[in-house]
Amino acid sequence: GAQNSQEVFCQFCLSRLANDLDLLMLHLKTCAYIIREDHMGKYVCFQCAYSTNHSSHMKRHICTHMTVKPFKCTLCCSRFKSKEYLTRHLKTCTSVERLETVILIN
Repeated sequence: GAQNSQEVFCQFCLSRLANDLDLLMLHLKTCAYIIREDHMGKYVCFQCAYSTNHSSHMKRHICTHMTVKPFKCTLCCSRFKSKEYLTRHLKTCTSVERLETVILIN
């Protein structure tokens, strides 16, 4: 589903793209205008020269260009661009639910 309504453009074909991680990944695989040199990875970023053979690496990279935040804290509903940021957040998250859990345990 769409993460929000921000739109971006592919620098290769100039198509307007929705700010949706799955749709962006599909565009990266199907855009006929993206030049894929032999030395480049299977996935080429639509915004810069980054390329990789791993879809997970490209998804993480795309998030650096976008407001896409696919990683959600189940305690406070904050969203993050990477799993690493979410993990860091979880170590210090002080949501009401978590505080209630601590109070109930004590």
